[in-house]
Amino acid sequence: MLWRRQVFGPHRTHFRPYQALWSMPSGPLRMSTCIDSKIDFVGVEQKWQRKWDSRGTKIQEERDTCLQYNPIIPFYMDHIRRHTIMGTLQSMLLSEKRATTPRSSQTSMVEQILASYDSSPCDYQLENLHTYTQRYGKDAVRTCIIFSQGAGTEFSIHEQSIVSTQRWFEHVWDAVRVAHESYENTKSYPPLIPPDLETGNDPDLTDKIIDFDMARIQSFVHVPPASPGTPGMDTDRDTCALWLASQEAILAMTRKSKAVNPHVVRSRLSNLIFSIIYYEEGDSSCIIECGVHYHSARILLSLIAPFAPSFAEECWTALHYGRDQWRDPDAYELYEEDDTEITLACYEDLLCEDLMEHGYQDLPRQSDPDTLSTIFAQPFPAPESCEMIKSLRRRSAGSIVKRTARREAKNDLQRWKESLAISP
Repeated sequence: MLWRRQVFGPHRTHFRPYQALWSMPSGPLRMSTCIDSKIDFVGVEQKWQRKWDSRGTKIQEERDTCLQYNPIIPFYMDHIRRHTIMGTLQSMLLSEKRATTPRSSQTSMVEQILASYDSSPCDYQLENLHTYTQRYGKDAVRTCIIFSQGAGTEFSIHEQSIVSTQRWFEHVWDAVRVAHESYENTKSYPPLIPPDLETGNDPDLTDKIIDFDMARIQSFVHVPPASPGTPGMDTDRDTCALWLASQEAILAMTRKSKAVNPHVVRSRLSNLIFSIIYYEEGDSSCIIECGVHYHSARILLSLIAPFAPSFAEECWTALHYGRDQWRDPDAYELYEEDDTEITLACYEDLLCEDLMEHGYQDLPRQSDPDTLSTIFAQPFPAPESCEMIKSLRRRSAGSIVKRTARREAKNDLQRWKESLAISP
């Protein structure tokens, strides 16, 4: 198989100051911010809604009827009772409806989010919701409601908070871009297999192995990594800090308690976002580091999928295939042999086919516009053991990534509260 040669520069992350959205004036000027956003949220939702509708499993009339009373119901709620869509959410919803005994007063953030979609229509300001969803997208409005005062709670919707939520999603998009760069870097590493002793002196041995086993190298990243906190593993403190941030985000979304604080959950998700952005590869094994980076992004998208499904699907595809505006033209070279040119799109198709041959059937196919992205087919994240999380905390002590990400998450939460006119 022909393989395109790629040369990637060192991974670097550029710090970007947060724009002072909370100080924006009200009125028409604020409305223009949705145009300035680097993500077309409404277009993304329309794109993925069409893909979901084309699957043939949606009862369109039921969804249209529901939208008349509650316009922020996400599209996957029509599929959630079917076994093909995120089994964890399905079991949560069905177990609640089938319960014959009183349920525990303790709930998780995920359960609270799911319960909010069955709320009475009178809990929402329908006129404002219809206006804002058409202007900013359902994902942004839904997320704003969930993290403002908790799912299922009636409150006044502030347009400025919706704009701030869009900016928060842009941080998620930046994290996906950085993780994609790390994911792409795995294509330039040689395979971790011993050379054949009989041909050990062959000067072309490395090139032959790379050409023969490139797909398998890439596939290593898709295997969930062993925890960087495992005793004896040669992982640096920043890698441990990144994985710790992912575990804390999982716990914030899934841990049951009598009173779920949505601000704490949002802060943990923000900490994971900034940890992904600020993380740089250290001195550990490149495959371990890229795997931790990739799976931290996968965990992030899996956690936001219940309340921002269209955006999560778009990010899931971008994590694997990137976007044209992310690519450095100088980093890609066309590989020719026998007058055959391998273009970037063709290379991605070949790579995806090889990965699927190795058992990775859950990857979205960019070349097939009718293929549904599969973030909802991913396993819902489960946290590491308490002992492992304690080990991660010890081994991440002094991490620059940990310190920087937590500071940014704290500042982000402060700005979010100010946009809601809530005293911190």
